Amino acid sequence: MTRDQRRGRKAPPIADALGRARRCASVECAYCRDGCPSFIIGSLETDSPRGKNRVLAATMEERGPGGPAVARAVMECALCGRCEEVCLADADPFTSIPGLRAERAASGERSPLEEPAKRALDDGTPFGAKDVSWADGLPPSGRWGYFPGCNVLANRPDLARIAVGVMRANGHGPVPLTEICCGSPVYNAGMLEAFERNAAGLIDLMARAGVRHVVVSCPGCLNVLENLFPPSRVEFLHISEYLSRHPPVRDGRRLAPRRVAYHDPCNLARKCGVIDEPRAVLAALGCEVVEFACHGREAVCCGGGGGLARVEPERSRALALRAVEEALGLGVDAIVTCCLTCRDRLAREADGRVEVSMIEDLLPAGGDGGREGCG
Repeated sequence: MTRDQRRGRKAPPIADALGRARRCASVECAYCRDGCPSFIIGSLETDSPRGKNRVLAATMEERGPGGPAVARAVMECALCGRCEEVCLADADPFTSIPGLRAERAASGERSPLEEPAKRALDDGTPFGAKDVSWADGLPPSGRWGYFPGCNVLANRPDLARIAVGVMRANGHGPVPLTEICCGSPVYNAGMLEAFERNAAGLIDLMARAGVRHVVVSCPGCLNVLENLFPPSRVEFLHISEYLSRHPPVRDGRRLAPRRVAYHDPCNLARKCGVIDEPRAVLAALGCEVVEFACHGREAVCCGGGGGLARVEPERSRALALRAVEEALGLGVDAIVTCCLTCRDRLAREADGRVEVSMIEDLLPAGGDGGREGCG
């Protein structure tokens, strides 16, 4: 599915979700098991997209969207979209599970994802804190905006400073968009009506600021803004896309030659089609990119998507460890990614055995707002 085809998609209604599950239950292809993060670690048929659909079809026909079997099927999913890439029956759970989560939330069932979702709505961030000191002196309105994402604001505000420095160096001094969360935690929890209200608030904020181009640091936020919000005339760009259009190295300075394994975030590569741009930036910085066996649209989730890390933390850690061990086998100097969630998951399991960095960490000191590179 192309970037334009994804724009403004909504979770299908419960009846459509059941229809998709029935279609899947009637075929025997099982292509969806290849690359599914839940199946890779769990290895049970019910961990796979096909198995989930069979559980959903059998259980929902009898008792509706309630019960522990359905709860497990709809919550133990990273929403990574890998199954959508290979499904032949238009029955992948990726497009149905948000609707099923919504049905359960509407029935009053408590979800482990409810608490961060409510914080995102009430505080504008699920993390409880955010650093916006880097936004001092930036304009309140203009054609260019910058949306860092809650994870960056809470845990790596230096990434926001780097992005703003690059944008200002290119004459695009951005409007900081920090007041309202994109709503990803709300969507993952199945609180779809609240998600739409939150989206309306953020859309109004961007309209009042007059922005027409928004640079986004978080791939999860980019997926929400570009694919789940109503279509608009605003252009959303991931920071790697912006860097590929406005290369940060202008005076010939590069890192010492390095071999790096680039990890494709699901939200960036699969859902937004941003695959070549991060690799082009790494090449411009002097890196040799070594590919994981599954990369680009076929990349395997780090385990941090869709709330999986909160619902099944051990399964999430096992997925990240799998990627780290593959990178070690490739003999690279570092794993590099464009997603702070992916970076943190991988770094935790790497435990110092291999460096794990964001692309922004590699920008040369003074290189259009970058900081000291780690080469």
